[in-house]
Amino acid sequence: MKNKARKNKGKVETEQLLLFVPEVFIDQCEIDDIRELLNKFNHAHSVEEQIEIIRILSGNLNIRSVDNVEVIITLLSDLFVNASPKSPVKKSILRTFASSNLQSQISITLSQQLLVKIKSYDENTAQSCNECVNAVNDCFDNFPTGVTSVSLVLTEVFTFLVDYLKRLVKDLSASISPAALQDLQLNIHNCTRCFVSVCQQCDIQSIIPDYTDFILNHCITILNNKHISYDTKNNCGILLVTAANYSVQNGYTILLELCLNKDVSKWGISSTDLQDDITVACVCSGVLNVIPASELCYKMLNKSALLVMCERLLQLAESSAGNPSTVLGVNRSLLLVSRTLTPLSDIELTVIVLKLLDHIWTQLDHYVDTIRHVAKSTLVNLVKLAKNHATIGDKLLNLIIESVLNTSPERSTRYRALAVISQEVGCEVMLLKEPQLVSHLLKQALDATIATYVLSCYENLMRYHLNKTTDNFWIDTWVTPLVSQLRYVQELEKTGAHLQHLLIAAIKLKPSILDSILSQWSVDNEVELSSLLKCTLITRKRDVKMKETGEKWRGLLDYSVLNLGMCHQNDEVRITSLALIAESRKSTATFTGWELKYIVTYLRKVPDGTKAEYFEQKTQYEEFIVNLRDCIFESLFPGANFSRRVICLETLTLLKPILLKLFSVENNLWTRTEAEAILLCLGDSYESNKKLAASLLAQCAPELMKLSTIEDTERFIRDALALAASVKPADTVTAAYMLETAEARTPEYHMIVTVLQQLQAEVEIGKENLLRAAAMAPMHGTLFCLRHLMDKYLFKSPNNQKSSYWKPLVSEIITTCFEVCAIVGPIVNNSSPEGHLPMDQEGCTEDATITAQMLLVCAWRSVKEVSLLLGEMTLQLDVQSVIGEEYVLQIGEHFSVLLTETKHRGAFEQAYVGFAKLCLRLWMCNSEMLHQLPVTWLTDIMAAISGKTHTNNKLCATRRSAGVPYMIQAIITSELQCGSSTHFAQCMDRLLQLANSPSDNVETRTHAMNVLRALYRHTALGEVVTPYVAAGITASILGFSRKTWAERNSATLLFSSLMTRIFGVQRSRDQLSIRNRMTARVFFLRHPTLHEFLLDQLRQLTAAECELYKEVALYPILLLLARLYPSSVDESDAQNELEDFIPHVKLCARNRVLKTRELAAKALVPLVPVQRRNALVQELFSNLKSTCQDQNYIHGVLLQILHLLKASHNVAAAMNIETIIKQSLWILKASSRNAIAASIYMDIVILLTSNTQTINKTTLLWQQLLTLVRDQASFMHNKFIIGKTLYQRTTLHVELHLLVNISASPFEDISAYLLTSLSHDSDDIKEFILNFIICCLKTQDTEFVINVLEMPDAEQHLCRTVPLHFKTSLAHFLAEIPVEFSEKLVEIVKCDARLCSKALFIVSHCAQAALTLGGQDGGDPFCYYKEQVYSTNDDVAMAVLCCMRSCLNNLAEDSLEQTYMEEVFDILLEFSSVNNCVGCRYIVALMLVENCELLFGQKRVKYEYLVTLWRAVMQLLDDSEPLVRNTVSKLSKSALTAEKSREILLSVCVQVLKAISDEKCTSLLLFWALTDRDPFTNDEDYEGQYVGSKNVKQNGFL
Repeated sequence: MKNKARKNKGKVETEQLLLFVPEVFIDQCEIDDIRELLNKFNHAHSVEEQIEIIRILSGNLNIRSVDNVEVIITLLSDLFVNASPKSPVKKSILRTFASSNLQSQISITLSQQLLVKIKSYDENTAQSCNECVNAVNDCFDNFPTGVTSVSLVLTEVFTFLVDYLKRLVKDLSASISPAALQDLQLNIHNCTRCFVSVCQQCDIQSIIPDYTDFILNHCITILNNKHISYDTKNNCGILLVTAANYSVQNGYTILLELCLNKDVSKWGISSTDLQDDITVACVCSGVLNVIPASELCYKMLNKSALLVMCERLLQLAESSAGNPSTVLGVNRSLLLVSRTLTPLSDIELTVIVLKLLDHIWTQLDHYVDTIRHVAKSTLVNLVKLAKNHATIGDKLLNLIIESVLNTSPERSTRYRALAVISQEVGCEVMLLKEPQLVSHLLKQALDATIATYVLSCYENLMRYHLNKTTDNFWIDTWVTPLVSQLRYVQELEKTGAHLQHLLIAAIKLKPSILDSILSQWSVDNEVELSSLLKCTLITRKRDVKMKETGEKWRGLLDYSVLNLGMCHQNDEVRITSLALIAESRKSTATFTGWELKYIVTYLRKVPDGTKAEYFEQKTQYEEFIVNLRDCIFESLFPGANFSRRVICLETLTLLKPILLKLFSVENNLWTRTEAEAILLCLGDSYESNKKLAASLLAQCAPELMKLSTIEDTERFIRDALALAASVKPADTVTAAYMLETAEARTPEYHMIVTVLQQLQAEVEIGKENLLRAAAMAPMHGTLFCLRHLMDKYLFKSPNNQKSSYWKPLVSEIITTCFEVCAIVGPIVNNSSPEGHLPMDQEGCTEDATITAQMLLVCAWRSVKEVSLLLGEMTLQLDVQSVIGEEYVLQIGEHFSVLLTETKHRGAFEQAYVGFAKLCLRLWMCNSEMLHQLPVTWLTDIMAAISGKTHTNNKLCATRRSAGVPYMIQAIITSELQCGSSTHFAQCMDRLLQLANSPSDNVETRTHAMNVLRALYRHTALGEVVTPYVAAGITASILGFSRKTWAERNSATLLFSSLMTRIFGVQRSRDQLSIRNRMTARVFFLRHPTLHEFLLDQLRQLTAAECELYKEVALYPILLLLARLYPSSVDESDAQNELEDFIPHVKLCARNRVLKTRELAAKALVPLVPVQRRNALVQELFSNLKSTCQDQNYIHGVLLQILHLLKASHNVAAAMNIETIIKQSLWILKASSRNAIAASIYMDIVILLTSNTQTINKTTLLWQQLLTLVRDQASFMHNKFIIGKTLYQRTTLHVELHLLVNISASPFEDISAYLLTSLSHDSDDIKEFILNFIICCLKTQDTEFVINVLEMPDAEQHLCRTVPLHFKTSLAHFLAEIPVEFSEKLVEIVKCDARLCSKALFIVSHCAQAALTLGGQDGGDPFCYYKEQVYSTNDDVAMAVLCCMRSCLNNLAEDSLEQTYMEEVFDILLEFSSVNNCVGCRYIVALMLVENCELLFGQKRVKYEYLVTLWRAVMQLLDDSEPLVRNTVSKLSKSALTAEKSREILLSVCVQVLKAISDEKCTSLLLFWALTDRDPFTNDEDYEGQYVGSKNVKQNGFL
């Protein structure tokens, strides 16, 4: 049979192959109806049609005559044998055979067809051989009849497989392209898989003895080939064991002895042939697959063979931890081990389980997901074993559970293991072992770093527990705690989303709990409303039937809740409301009239709370489509923001097929106005919108786009080409899509030729004068248009490529591209391209308006477009028939020059993209000359880096080696895409050798490290680069000690990329996330050579005789150690590895560099187990002696103590704090010699005394300490001492801490202290006190102000330790502020511009002080503030408004109509404008909300003032900042959007104003309606309309 390829009409993503019955077979068929069916089969247009014909033939199979049955079976067998493995027709035939009662006849006929297939194959054609292998393989695909068929022709099949495997192994040693090698690997895999199936499912006893030597030798060859995948080697492992057993009785024991390095030789195989890690794992896997578990309990080295294999595999896992492919192979073998443990003795079983558990904990959080899955399966097997074991099952289960519960809560391993155990043994066991499990999980769910794993665990536990207990107990256990915690969440964006996810998962499991949950929630709470809508959405998607009522939408929710959700402030609530209406489980679900109206109302933001009457369904849908279309084009106006434009265009794209079907139009889908609106979107600044617009215009008639005549089209093209010549890149993109739109009237070939002609004209201008070209004909735009058109009409159209007229055009385009690069090359190749102008050279003059930036943009963008165009051409077009080998060589040379000589980053980055495509195509070429080109380029560039060629002089030693790393990266990564890594390994070895070689010059080492950095950073390399990480770390750390800056800089960058490769992207600048850390055991397992290297480097660098410039290498070592930590389940070996570093890190305390001492203190913390930190802190304190003269050492030790205390909150609880402080007070007494160390010491004192419950407050020590601190501060007051400022601030911190937390009467002591400190002559001390007071004030706006004023962390941390009763006392103190304190604040306000804003903010909390300060020059309490509010400092203006807010809140009602209030209200209106800072607008919004009685007429105020206030409200509702809009929206007493609140408040405004004067209210509304701008819409370009009230007054409306 033949295969005829046709596309399956887009039914599936990949091309399906339709089968074809030869005409000869049809002619020989004597049965008319079968002949007719076969003709239909051949003329079918889809796979579905052929499957239907097969079904008809199958239905008649059991009712036909004997002759007819034979014909059908022969036909189906022939189709089965010749169909591709993934053919749906083949699967249909397989089902037919499986269900037939003619199995004997089918097997005989099928074996005959197999024999015909095998005898007719062409041994010189790989495809023919593969078809035979696939035909045999498919007979073993859960097809017993097929196995019988193969058994009938077993000798022929086995002989064929032997011959084919022999040829394949021979081809492995040939020199072939990477693409051909990848095909060869696939063929070997299919052949070995077929071999394994035959050996395992057929009786081969009479055949295989003649082939055992062949199988053994060829399998060893495959196992030792580094190009073969693990799956293929695993097949060979099975074949190896099978052949060994047939060669010698229990031959597998000999293989095991060979794997264990024993001096054994058999079958010409020595122990050295089986020493590769992957080979050992595959042999063990073969033994475990072939040999029954009961036979593996024989003694070997005084242990059972199974235990010996397990230990050997675990040893391999440790030694090869840095090689993911080996680790995966070992884990798969260990998975097999976990399935065969039952026959072992109890002692050996316990030993193996403990060893496997220890291994599993290091694999469950492996960065390779396949390894994680295999480790999880291994754990499942262990849990099942423990659950079912008769004697020690309980003991094993307890070991597993305790091991999991002892795992750190910060590790994802814990949660994966919890889910596994609960699934196998039930949640009841886990809940009994850990009663607080649910609460702990909910607590950990709030940690963003591990939330994903916790949520998955919680969800799985709920699902496993659901059917194992009663509904009430399940709800009480899992749902009730979740709902309770969710009710206390205030911010949906943070923790609320995680808890909502769990609640939704619970409702998916049991939808019936929704009613009880909904009854507990209120729509007034944002989180509860969001949860309510999401839960209802899940219920609807699951099609849960609820009782229909007229009051509720679909029996689920009140209509009022949906209307509220539509207008809510929170975006997520609004989107969920729409999803609730629009999304359904059934795609055919119908919408009600109310729902369709709701959607249009939602889009238009028009309130409509009434239910529509029901009309005929079709009419409703048509009306909805029309309304939606109109709504979209209303929103597609000039000036609409990006979100609006993209939603409109995407919705129109979705609507297009519906409109075509609904209105039955072809080219008149849009009106002229609509077409013009879409046409304007071609000028959008985002290319995605241009693309959508172009696709929409494809359904538009040319006359609607003014392209009805040839002249109109030519003018349109000229306009597009004019845009293509623009210097603005956005215009050039617009030009490309305009040309695409004009294609309907112009042939694509003519269009490309026209663009090429313009490019050639621009090239001529560039040849004459590049400066003129940069301004008038920059070339890059035309190149982009050319690339865009070729991508659309040539690259993606294989039929066009076959046309002969394209080849000369392609040649002309390539030549023109070379000319472009030759013109702009001097710019991008210049050593300083950013500022280069040709006029700098002699004889060059040009107009001064052409800047270096314009020239550079022209140059590098032209190089970019040429590179992308050439790269795409070589990848998409046929290299030999369309481009030609000669041009391919020229393109490769062109890219080589670009990447080695270009200095501009943008140019060589884009050249890399094009070069990578070229290399990918060359690696796939069968021509030896072509696929060897990348190897030649790699050899040349490596020689240039090592300085062995003259090209080295052209390489850029700065700019991180410019394009050199990109060139090597392109060659290497493109080879990997073809399935080969041969040259990658060679390249890495050579680069690491160059980076570490002391004999090479500086530039060579610098280039090598820069290239290594690029390779380690590249995500496409993935796991392949992991084995070289340790060597890279070594090279980078050694590079830190080099004498030249260039090498040290490259080493720094290399080390940074390696840290990212090992630990991931750092998620926090200040504190390391658990995701950016790793247990020491896992780290040193993956990179075993680093332990000794790092330790040796630490010994050398902490030695007293070490030179200063070499000590810089301590930085990377300490940074790396700081990311390691001991695991809670790892035992002594791993801990000893970390403890080896501790003495040397402690020695870094003596280092003369402060930064090194800080890094050492941070690195020491994770090295020390939590249970030993207490002893280490006391040891470090005891090492500090008053006789010590080394101030660096004192500072370094104190830093180590400080970081140890910060890392563990409970360390200080077990120490005698008073004794420690008494013995170390000498540090404070010597503070004049080392103020920095004394500051650190005081931070330590604060940490030691932070737990006030363990402190004896009555002891005299604290008073003595307080006195000593103050005396030392006074002593240093007028002296110049390094670190004095830091010491003074820390002194304040200590004093406040002691007075607040330890003093017997804290507030009485501290109030006087605050006043004294504010009188200090140091501005830093005053600022510290002001910051402390602000942080202690807990009001609605305090958090906002703290963020705006950027409060230091020290003051915020101190405030968090302050008791609540103290903060309350402070608020009362400020409310009744003493005169002297008020005067001091006023003095700071007037005399200290830097502290003015903070002092004013505190004054705003002192009502009397605020009124006094504001009215100090007369009766007007706002007099002073009116002058200061216009400060150029936004912080001061915000603080002044805070004071005005305080005055307004406390102003007597009879003062509201005073004349001085007019200016106050005008200020509020002015500062509600978007021209002011967010802080000012927010304070104004708060003032209006807090004084809503003025707006609602509950307090008497002049009409003019009232109008001004309402204007401010409306202006704030239009604010661009959500915080401001949402705050002022509170006036509407609901959590509605600003748009909805505006409607409600406008109605209230009219009612209030009409109550005062009907005529004035009408006049005011008329004025608003007739002015140029509607006052209730947002227009940022509007100026002056609502600033002040003079406009209205002058027009006489008041």
